[in-house]
Amino acid sequence: MPRIGEVFVSGRAKWLVLGVWLALAGLLPFAAKLQSIENDDVVNYLPATSQSTRVEQLLREFPAGQTSTAAVVYARDGGLGEADLARIHAAQEDVPRKIAEAQPFGTIVPAPDGNAALFLVRLPHDPQRLLGDVDRLRDLAQGASSTGDVTVGVTGPAVFLAYQNEALKNIDVKLLTAAGVAVMVLLLLIYRSPLLCVLPLVTTVLALIAARAAVYGLARYADITVTGMSTGVLNVLIFGAGTDYALLLIARYRQELQHGDDAYRAMARALRQAASAIIASSATVALGLLCLLAATLKSDKDLGPVTAVGILCAVAATLTALPALLVACGRWTFWPSVPHKSSKFESRWDTLGVRLARQPRLVWVVTAVLLAAGAGGLADLQLGLPKANSFIGGFGDHRILRHRGAGPALPACRDAEIRQGLGAGYRGRDLVRGRRHSDCAAGAHGGLRAMDVLAVRSA
Repeated sequence: MPRIGEVFVSGRAKWLVLGVWLALAGLLPFAAKLQSIENDDVVNYLPATSQSTRVEQLLREFPAGQTSTAAVVYARDGGLGEADLARIHAAQEDVPRKIAEAQPFGTIVPAPDGNAALFLVRLPHDPQRLLGDVDRLRDLAQGASSTGDVTVGVTGPAVFLAYQNEALKNIDVKLLTAAGVAVMVLLLLIYRSPLLCVLPLVTTVLALIAARAAVYGLARYADITVTGMSTGVLNVLIFGAGTDYALLLIARYRQELQHGDDAYRAMARALRQAASAIIASSATVALGLLCLLAATLKSDKDLGPVTAVGILCAVAATLTALPALLVACGRWTFWPSVPHKSSKFESRWDTLGVRLARQPRLVWVVTAVLLAAGAGGLADLQLGLPKANSFIGGFGDHRILRHRGAGPALPACRDAEIRQGLGAGYRGRDLVRGRRHSDCAAGAHGGLRAMDVLAVRSA
């Protein structure tokens, strides 16, 4: 590869290379379509053989279509009176008239201590309107509370999904902007050259367009599932890896320019010395990412090839497009600190390396101790974040937990939803195991504590 790389920067070849990458930039419309085919269905984040996956697949067969459940919570420390319960009941009956396709189900469920009550509402699972429906439901619930000492909260899966969709809106643009600014600042601090902080960024953007277009093709024709998570990781990974590889090549290229060679010969020597390390590094990362093909979750399994394609595009752009750009601009790429022939090639990093090499044992012992100290926190590491803490502002879960005691915040009536949604084509005994529908519909004391449905079979 080093010898082949030299061909890419010789004579007219560099312009041909740049022309090829400009042609690949024409794939931008396909790269932009990648977000439109993202599939963040919950089944992609579950094992294919799990019972939860089976239930989610059955839910798609419901005549009513996909819905999300919201819980409207009213709480007062001194206790809810009859007038409060009457207003809550009126608000429950008013939901279908104020919110299209919203369906309250079950009765008002009081808390054991009498200080809170809730009712459940099904909202259409439409990402485009879910947030608006949640806001209208909150306004309706707050309007039913005529006194200031009654606090109102709207919680449940529908609220979480609505705020999650809002938080992730245009996430690709935000990630790309943040990564691009970080790369430009980093390169400007390292080389203090305005042109040199642009060229690697241009190379990275070309690699990103090619990678996103390739992943779009894989998703359309190779049954690869692209999720919002994999797209975000792909964007950041290409910026990080592309910048890393560019720094390795640019550092070697600068050293060769200090030997007095012209731009072509300096780049040829730089590629001969740096390309092997860059290829080995990228191959290691790509193969490691492909190990995700053995994962159980489909989202993780398909993340492997998606990110591996990103690494391959990053290294291809670094070893072809970037050298061509650097040679085309010549020494003035490094302006105002243009490297010239010098008899002394040592930098501050060279001096540091020489000092470290004099005491290798001390260096690795100190390094090992620092790493061990840094890893000490793993003993008390707690992973995961409760949904109620996923946003800066809570939305009602804490009120349910305070008044309902231990157990899930939202009573799970999924079995009742399944029974209602199956219609005439299914028989009552098809519900293999679960609480009775009446337990949910009648608002049993405390509500259901877990979704017990295991499977439903067709009649």
